[in-house]
Amino acid sequence: MQGTHRWFHRETRRRCTPQRTSAHAFGHAHPARAAGATGSKSLCSPDNGHYVLGSSGSGKSHLAQAIGHAVILQGYRVLYREAHVLLEDLADATLDGKHKEHMEMLSTVPLLIIDDLGMRKLPLTAAEELLEIIMRRYERTSTLLTSNRPVEDWGKLLGDSAAVTAMLDRLLHHGHVLKCGPRSWRTKSGNRGETQ
Repeated sequence: MQGTHRWFHRETRRRCTPQRTSAHAFGHAHPARAAGATGSKSLCSPDNGHYVLGSSGSGKSHLAQAIGHAVILQGYRVLYREAHVLLEDLADATLDGKHKEHMEMLSTVPLLIIDDLGMRKLPLTAAEELLEIIMRRYERTSTLLTSNRPVEDWGKLLGDSAAVTAMLDRLLHHGHVLKCGPRSWRTKSGNRGETQ
């Protein structure tokens, strides 16, 4: 477990995501508090999906990483990827002739965190690739996805409304929706510093 813990820190740094924090670092009104209160075992339940929605700077990535860290401390494996990196890795594995092995890894890790869907332009195959991942994981493993885009925009974002509908149906069937914001925590912290 200690090696996995180091791996999680290395991946979050390498992917240029915000510094990891715990759920207790957020204010009492923040969804991270509620997430922490449910316990990491329930967050990693095989029939769970989690969707975190919020504007830029509202704490989505911090919340996702806090959950991932808590789950690791419970002895589970966690895979964290930004959405565009997840799809780039899958495309690279396909070119290397390792698509099946890579998809198996994505399908079986106890908690898969897909961060920042909608922040960057995605390939034309994004909808079908994400749908396959969610379908394979449905009622078997737990998935957490963050986005700054409401689900109503996902059809346009991914260019395949039918695939998006099928994906959301599975992701949210047993899932929990956590809403962050609307105020940016970066702006809030900056304003607090100016007033001190």
